[in-house]
Amino acid sequence: MFTYIHTFMLGNIYLTSFLKSINDNDDLIYSLGIPKIIFYQLFI
Repeated sequence: MFTYIHTFMLGNIYLTSFLKSINDNDDLIYSLGIPKIIFYQLFI
C-alpha cells in the first residue's frame, strides 16, 4: 500500500513536470530527467 501511494505521488510529480516543460522548453530535459531517475531507482 505504501509503495502504491509513493508511486502515485511520483506520478503526479512527473506529470506536473511534463506539463511545466510544455510552457518552458529550456527545462524540458531537467523536468523529465529528475523524476524519471527517481522513478527508476525505486525498481532497481
